[in-house]
Amino acid sequence: MTAKTSNAGQICLAPDYVLLPKGTEDAFVAFATKAVHDMYGALKENGDYSSIINERHFNRLRSWTEDAKQKGARIIELNPAVEDFANSDLHRLPPSLILDGERVSARNRISVINPATGKHLAAVPDVDRALLKKAISAARNAFSGWGCRSIRTPQNDVSWLAQQNRRPRP
Repeated sequence: MTAKTSNAGQICLAPDYVLLPKGTEDAFVAFATKAVHDMYGALKENGDYSSIINERHFNRLRSWTEDAKQKGARIIELNPAVEDFANSDLHRLPPSLILDGERVSARNRISVINPATGKHLAAVPDVDRALLKKAISAARNAFSGWGCRSIRTPQNDVSWLAQQNRRPRP
């Protein structure tokens, strides 16, 4: 939960999903809630808990969570102090778990090859063209500014965050 809550989850190291054995979801929810409580206590006015970078991204995240809820997912906010985030001018959201969300699976997988070296990088689901276009469009919409950034910028961001996490806390 430390990586997921660092900088409000807005780092490359933040896990996007957790795979759990069936029947252990409630134990994980309890663990995650306790971890957030132990790290932050109350979140809304806590200076150690980060805000979402701007209103556009704040609204984007809220809309994704609402969309998942509309499609039948269970949304569990890790909000140990049971604070009201509905009208947060600070662009803060409690960490949320989305359970039983829409999943896309594919039995067939294809290899991702580094064109410069020919080395196998990963195996990914082999999906139809419509789903692939949907995924690419979602990524472009979510991260439209990243194409304009030098590779050094995210490397520097991650290095800075790593240094912050090594500093002793009062």
